[in-house]
Amino acid sequence: MSPAAEAQKSASSKSNKLGGKEFEETFKPNKRDKAAEDAQDDKKDKNDKKDGKAKKSKSGLSKIIIILMILIVLIGGAGAALYFSGNLSSVFALIGLPKPAGGQTIEQQQAALTQRENALSEKEKSLNDQQAKLDAQQKALDDAASAASASAAANITFEQLLASFSEEKLAELKQVGAIYSKMDATAAAAIMTKIYEEKQIAVIVYYMQPAASALLLSKMDAALAASVTQILAS
Repeated sequence: MSPAAEAQKSASSKSNKLGGKEFEETFKPNKRDKAAEDAQDDKKDKNDKKDGKAKKSKSGLSKIIIILMILIVLIGGAGAALYFSGNLSSVFALIGLPKPAGGQTIEQQQAALTQRENALSEKEKSLNDQQAKLDAQQKALDDAASAASASAAANITFEQLLASFSEEKLAELKQVGAIYSKMDATAAAAIMTKIYEEKQIAVIVYYMQPAASALLLSKMDAALAASVTQILAS
């Protein structure tokens, strides 16, 4: 007989010898292992229950938050609609609450804006009027100063007029007088009146030869000739 067959026969023989209580005790599960398995099952059940409660709690909290957000959006939208429609004050009065500070209807805001624009226009008009008065006063002062200067110039003597020019200017005018003395009187008069003012013309005529100066004055505008003659005679 082979070794494998002998081993099988021995095992079969041994199992036949175990009977009744001996067989039950031999193959009965270990109590310690069964207790451990029961404890592990209880722990698993508790964890499952705990996880279920946590999930339910989170789900309920999320629903509450979503509901609150929806309510906030709805209330905010309704408040904005009442504010811009001008009915917010009426709602506050209806439920017995005081009117919110600074709460104004669109009509009231437009009226206040129009009032401010009118006030600014009035101030601008007042400033323009004041500026016009100042300009008129300044012009009057300038005219008075010009008149005083003209009066002083009219009362100046010819010697004072000569003294008012520098030596270089007098030398220049004297040279011009010598040149105009040799020119045609008509041409000299036309050129002189375009370049020089009447006081300078008077000095030029003063330095010209008497016959040439007399002829030059006769070719000038009568009013200018009279004014130059008056300056020379002062």
